[in-house]
Amino acid sequence: VFLGQKYGYRPIPAEILASEFEMLRECAKQSPDEVKLLDEWYKRDDNFVPAWYVLQPISSIFTNFNNKVSAKLLLYRT
Repeated sequence: VFLGQKYGYRPIPAEILASEFEMLRECAKQSPDEVKLLDEWYKRDDNFVPAWYVLQPISSIFTNFNNKVSAKLLLYRT
């Protein structure tokens, strides 16, 4: 039995159309923490027409993500 694997791995989108992203933010407005996460991980790119929100690389949020020296560094943001 394959539970929960009907469609396989479904990653979050790397780009979201600005109008759709604004709808997502509006739906998440009741939870300020969710809006904060959306704003932290997705940045608006006006170089596209129409504008898009682009997922930021993990190393821009967790600067030590690729540091293999110490696993403890993964927990800290800088």
